[in-house]
Amino acid sequence: MKITKADTWFSRWIRLRDAWESNGILVNKCATFGGLKVLPCKELECGHYMSRRHTSTRYHEHNAMPQCTYENRWKHGNPEKMARALDKKFGAGTAERMELMSRQVVKLDINAVSDHYRERVNALIKENGWEAYKWW
Repeated sequence: MKITKADTWFSRWIRLRDAWESNGILVNKCATFGGLKVLPCKELECGHYMSRRHTSTRYHEHNAMPQCTYENRWKHGNPEKMARALDKKFGAGTAERMELMSRQVVKLDINAVSDHYRERVNALIKENGWEAYKWW
């Protein structure tokens, strides 16, 4: 599956949206490791509940959370735990809504998606004074 600029900026947004600074680096929790695994944001991945192949949920913020490589790749996203994590963060029924939404057919403007998340990432960095913490 081809990775686009929109994927890159969306991934950065997901990994940064709930991040915090710790010992001079930005860190976040792996959503499916029980909140016990805290890693630098640059080491986390953007884990999707419904696969990225579903265009309608590929860039939906309620379909993605930070995950460690082990959970995202080797445990294939650990969908049962991801569903519970999404429901906990965004409210009961979120995972079910993502499942239903993933079946919809949509056409996206990838450039617009990319611009949207680039702006949000840059605003979050500026708002939190994290300019020195960029890893890309």
